[in-house]
Amino acid sequence: MFAPLFGFGDPFRLLDALEREQRGALARSAPRASLRPPAGISDEGDHYLFFAEVPGVADKDVELSLDHGVLSLRVARESPTRDGYKLVRGERGALRFEHRVELPAAIDEAAISAELVDGVLTVKLPKAADPAPRKIPIRSASPLS
Repeated sequence: MFAPLFGFGDPFRLLDALEREQRGALARSAPRASLRPPAGISDEGDHYLFFAEVPGVADKDVELSLDHGVLSLRVARESPTRDGYKLVRGERGALRFEHRVELPAAIDEAAISAELVDGVLTVKLPKAADPAPRKIPIRSASPLS
């Protein structure tokens, strides 16, 4: 159908071969996965609810922190291996990502709770109570002598 293009034959077959070669080279040289999971935060009135989908991740692989109103989620899962077995094909490799969310209001840090159930991380972030206005007494100083 196609006349040879500079001795390479069908240009579409050439492009397919180049694409396969690039994918193979990238798969061999790139880290296994560097994804950011679907995540979100909702305002539930007296608290915020942060959620992130992290299927296949154990709680030991998850790190949460709150610093200056920014919630940070770090996940680091190593490639699963089994002693005595040689991996023939692996589609579930190492996973590393970090996700940061700036929170819109002050949080009661002592009351934060988190759970990981069925691959969904849920973090309850209670809002800090607004400080009530208070009157500040003024002491009178002794008159200058």
